[in-house]
Amino acid sequence: MSSVGGRLSNCSSHLLQARAQLRAAVLDTLHGAGIEIVSPVYEVGRQLEAGEAILPDSEARRADEAIQAHPDHIMFDRAQAKVERAQQAEEVRNQLAKLEAEYNAASDLAQKSRLRNETRRLERELRGLES
Repeated sequence: MSSVGGRLSNCSSHLLQARAQLRAAVLDTLHGAGIEIVSPVYEVGRQLEAGEAILPDSEARRADEAIQAHPDHIMFDRAQAKVERAQQAEEVRNQLAKLEAEYNAASDLAQKSRLRNETRRLERELRGLES
């Protein structure tokens, strides 16, 4: 599970990074050619001369991106956290299976009680990971 999850998260990371770099390159190229790209809800509150465009400085935009979290990075972080939680849940399930085998093999009541308590603790942990 962990090797598959690691490969999937690496693929996701590369895909998101490539998509962000592609978008930045497209905007830089368009802006470099004097083509203005703005949001449909963008409103200009000042008068512009005919043919005047509002084009961002590429380096200023990159500095802004370095300061603010990019949506792709947030999405990747969430996906990565989900993969890690799934891996942790799988580890807890494996520990529960081992505890069950130990419980079935145990003959001492004190040991069975300790194993039962540990099982309950791991079951609560698993519910937290799966929620």
